[in-house]
Amino acid sequence: MTGRIAAHEVRPLPPSVIQPLPQSIIWLVVGPPTVTLVLVVGYWLQALLRNYLSVPTRQLYEIVVMLPPITIVSFLIVFVAQLAAYAAMTALALMLRKGIGRVPLWPLLLASPLLGYLTWFGYEHFVPEYRFFLDESPPYQYGLTLNKFLFAWGLEILIVLGFWWPLRRKRVNA
Repeated sequence: MTGRIAAHEVRPLPPSVIQPLPQSIIWLVVGPPTVTLVLVVGYWLQALLRNYLSVPTRQLYEIVVMLPPITIVSFLIVFVAQLAAYAAMTALALMLRKGIGRVPLWPLLLASPLLGYLTWFGYEHFVPEYRFFLDESPPYQYGLTLNKFLFAWGLEILIVLGFWWPLRRKRVNA
């Protein structure tokens, strides 16, 4: 058959028609929230397990029932607070990938103080203050303190390391 395609033949589309995004580009966008989700799940899992082991009357099903909702709510709060840091990290990684063909760790670590500041800013301005009715702790004190900045910076360093790890050996093929 010359020039005609049989009904049972399947021809692949030429590469110029459909070009899927490389996995590393997808990771540049969804990587920081994914690492954050892993950290949130790990934090609440250890907190609930520690509570289960320290309180003898606690039942295991309470952990199983509480882990998904508390993780989802915490992740949404953290996601809203870190939107600016996610955007900055993704933009920096895209610039590095386009400029030098890979995403090295050292520029991300050098940018981590700015990411920590953006995270603090997000918690300070975008996350609403909520308190439990019986909460006796003092109200939240607004303003940047060294403790808040160092805490946000430390968390951003963990997110940067988790974000960079899958990208560490990937190069753009020219």
